[in-house]
Amino acid sequence: MDLVRQVISAAGNLQAAGDICRMSVLNPAILAVLKGKKDSLEMLTFLLRQGASTQTPDTYNLPAIMQVLCAGVLYLSKSEGRKVKEGTVFNLVQLLLKHGATLNVINPNSGEIPLMAAMDKGYKTLFDFFLEHADADTFNQRAYFKPNYLVFQLLDRHRNRLSPLDTPALLPQLKRKGVEFDKVIDYKYAVSPFGATSHSEKGEVFAQNISLLHFYIENLTRSLDDLFYSMDTHLEIIQALITNGTNPNSKAMFVLTKEKSDGTKEKTSMELTAAEYLRKIADKVIDRYSYSTDAYLIKTYQNEHEFLEYITYETKERQTRLHQRFHQFRNLERVLSGEKPLSYSGLPNVRKIEKLATRKEGSFVKTEELNPNTFEAQLISARILQKQNDWKNLKNALVAYVKEAGSLENFLARVGQFKKPLQLHFDVTTDATGNVVSYGSRLYRFFHYFDPYHFPNSWESLRQFGQDIYGVDINTQYAQNNTVSMLMGS
Repeated sequence: MDLVRQVISAAGNLQAAGDICRMSVLNPAILAVLKGKKDSLEMLTFLLRQGASTQTPDTYNLPAIMQVLCAGVLYLSKSEGRKVKEGTVFNLVQLLLKHGATLNVINPNSGEIPLMAAMDKGYKTLFDFFLEHADADTFNQRAYFKPNYLVFQLLDRHRNRLSPLDTPALLPQLKRKGVEFDKVIDYKYAVSPFGATSHSEKGEVFAQNISLLHFYIENLTRSLDDLFYSMDTHLEIIQALITNGTNPNSKAMFVLTKEKSDGTKEKTSMELTAAEYLRKIADKVIDRYSYSTDAYLIKTYQNEHEFLEYITYETKERQTRLHQRFHQFRNLERVLSGEKPLSYSGLPNVRKIEKLATRKEGSFVKTEELNPNTFEAQLISARILQKQNDWKNLKNALVAYVKEAGSLENFLARVGQFKKPLQLHFDVTTDATGNVVSYGSRLYRFFHYFDPYHFPNSWESLRQFGQDIYGVDINTQYAQNNTVSMLMGS
């Protein structure tokens, strides 16, 4: 400390001693305080009292306030940076402000304001102080890099380290400070709404006009929290964003540039609202690390009736859990669209909802309980996801439906109605042209589902039907033969 006094005295003033452009004498004193050096705070205070400028930049062109906030990245080692206490930083900021520093500054290298830096470092007390005292003109400052604006950074899982933080309560405060909630940003490497690309292609997604709602949804793909467990919080934040000025109808443009195997590039684009974007990336939002059955079902079946049809073969407990998740996800879509969420009223009874429409006794029963197109899609998805138990349950449900026929006419009608799903197999091998070479599952003919004892006078009619339609005589002994034209997957 005595040496510092002697140097300044010998030089005549602080400027001559080194307080010139990009050679601020405050910088080494600030770093000494952050490192916990003996007498460093006394030395810094002495320099400030002697007239050292808080606006003179350092070698990184940073004014004193930003030097304090950025020291952990620019000047200190990782181990030194981890030892810095927020209280020390807060005291330094207070001292600098007392000697002429201002919060109306930016980092000229990144465009960040002190509020952004405090959020990035997780300095909650300092953030609250800046929020109260910062110049309102700085709140909409655009930084040079993603996430660009303070309010976007607030929703960024990587750039907001403030904890605990009541985001819904903070948003109105920011609004009163003049923060604009209708800002949009552009950036590369957005989470793709285009689905998977082939291994032979390389793809890059550029996003334009991303609103706060789009940005919030994309950040859910990076969250370690369970989406459904935290759903009430997500809905509250989204509603607060809309209340404070974010437009739920705002559309973002996503452009996919694919580099094909021959070196050429192909561009595809789509324009989506935040709710539409959520539907496109639902699997990534629900399960970030694997393509789970729950994620597939919720993404594929937007219609509640179709979703319930699909899960009827599950246990009651799993049906309830899946339906609750379906309801929560639909509420997320509703709120993103500017609508109000609906309360959950329990698992509907599909059997009661779907009443069979009968014509007259003995006639064909037309039912919507099992939809041929939907059922085929369910079987295919179970095969793609390699869910063999799901496949078996679906097949058993279909066989049970066929066996429930009240007459031969009804039985034949049901077989004809579900001919394609009945013919599907779990394991299929195809050649280069897509033709089926072999089936891996046990094989059955449709007539093995028919109970001759239930319709004792109908066997010959059924036999004739098999011969006329499929060229198979059901009186011949059954054998597993891949070449038989009418084969059923177990």
